[in-house]
Amino acid sequence: MARSIFRFITDFVEPEKQELLELIIRYSPAAIAVFDTELRYISASEKWIADYGLAKSDFKGRSHYEIFPEILKKDEWVRSHLRTLTGQIESSPCDAFTRDDGSVQYVRWENRPWYRQDGSIGGLIMFTDVITEQVEQAQENERQKRFMDRAQQIANVGYWRVDLVNNKVFWSEEIYRIHGLDPATYRPDLESAIDAYHPRDRGAVEEAIKTAIEKKEPYDFRLRLIRPDGEIRLVRSQGECELNKEGKVIGVFGVFKDITEDRLPQSALHNAVTQK
Repeated sequence: MARSIFRFITDFVEPEKQELLELIIRYSPAAIAVFDTELRYISASEKWIADYGLAKSDFKGRSHYEIFPEILKKDEWVRSHLRTLTGQIESSPCDAFTRDDGSVQYVRWENRPWYRQDGSIGGLIMFTDVITEQVEQAQENERQKRFMDRAQQIANVGYWRVDLVNNKVFWSEEIYRIHGLDPATYRPDLESAIDAYHPRDRGAVEEAIKTAIEKKEPYDFRLRLIRPDGEIRLVRSQGECELNKEGKVIGVFGVFKDITEDRLPQSALHNAVTQK
């Protein structure tokens, strides 16, 4: 929708279509504003007015920089406006707009020149999308991930999921650490994950997973893991089945904990495992 409006406005618009143009801009679901070469408002959509808290009768003819003096502190935006007035199309997928009251809006925007009948540039049109909520949610998700990762490190507990539909395995960072593997170079799969266990424990792992899927029941086992450097760790794995709405098992997920220090000294565990 916004793209078609852009094309309509930025192409040559005949004088008799000005009224139609005004209606299209005003009722567009997108936040759109049209300016002259001095960055004075010619028109704006109701979405633009709502997004930026403008009074409907108090912005036309006024400078964009007068209404939003904060923009003058954002040199890259001012330079972008000047480039657009020379014919360039400018855009950004995400920019922070700090208001005078200290609040921050995140916006996705695009600026295009519009042309008079004689082919000269008459000003620019701005399309913006306020994405503050999405950006803040992404930031909060990242904070939560950092807290979760740290909590896993402190507790020696990781979480995992096996996608049986797409045959993919997800490990949290702590599970890589417990296995002694680097997430940058190692991609887990179910076969290699089972192979990481001691040879005499692999059958028990396979049986636990198989039984869980067949009976749609959780499992809980404590078995021996061997790291690439040969170090042996005693781990506890708890898993549950993930079902779709038809009741079919589509995945298995759970938690994973290093309990080596909780159960046996490393030397005693090593001696026990290496006995014939």
